[in-house]
Parts: sequence; C-alpha cells; structure tokens
Amino acid sequence: MPYRNSRHLAGDDPRLPATGVALDVVGIDVDDALRDAWRARVERVCAALGWPVVAAQAHVHASGVTLAFAAPSDQLRAACAANEWALCAALLERDPGHWSSLSELLCRTTPAVDPGSGCPSRAIDEVAMLERFSALASTEGR
Repeated sequence: MPYRNSRHLAGDDPRLPATGVALDVVGIDVDDALRDAWRARVERVCAALGWPVVAAQAHVHASGVTLAFAAPSDQLRAACAANEWALCAALLERDPGHWSSLSELLCRTTPAVDPGSGCPSRAIDEVAMLERFSALASTEGR
C-alpha cells in the first residue's frame, strides 16, 4: 500500500485541531497535482455524506507527507476508508499501469457493512465507493 498508519485523530493534533483522520504516505512524491486530486475526492466524499465542510490538509515532514482531514467523531471508520480510497484513486488516475493492483488491495482493506456483500467490481470506482462509504457511515453512528 502507498500509505501506513491510517488512523483517527482525537482533535488534539496541532496540525489538525479537530476530530478527523490521517494517513502517512510512503515511497511517493506527493506533488501539488496528487495533493489536489486527493483533496478533491475527500471533499466529494464529505459532501456526499453530508459532513461539514472539510479541512483537508497535506503536512510535509521529515519522513514524508501526512494527509489528514476533519470528520465527524462518530464517522471515523468511514472517514479512514475514504481517506485511503482518495489517495489510491488519485494514484491510479495518475499512473494506471503502475498502480493497477490498488483496486484489489483497497477492496480487501475497505470495511464492508455486510461482509457477504463483496466488493464493487472496481473498488476505485467513485460511485460504488461513495455508496459503500455511505452504508458504512450509516452503521457507525448507531
């Protein structure tokens, strides 16, 4: 995977002073185009799920880049999955030949609401993943 340490943030992180999620990008040059593609996807997920306006941020540090955004405290599982998808979909769009295996990997790591439901035939497909995130988010707040 092109990231590690995908995690929830409790709102006490100085880089994101709100409840949210973050992941550390590994082995990839996160340039402006990749960051913008990731951010656009995060914003679309947040809009589709009715979450507040997102504060999506890329933090550059000595060991790489951390991609983080604010999310409702009762929706952090869906937000983590959305963050991972947003990065993977942006990478696949950028270089489909190199990142062709991400769809299968993402399918295995994105939580399913119904374990028997399988994964969308193309896990990177935005419409299918938005439906999956919506279903996941609907079960979290219960």
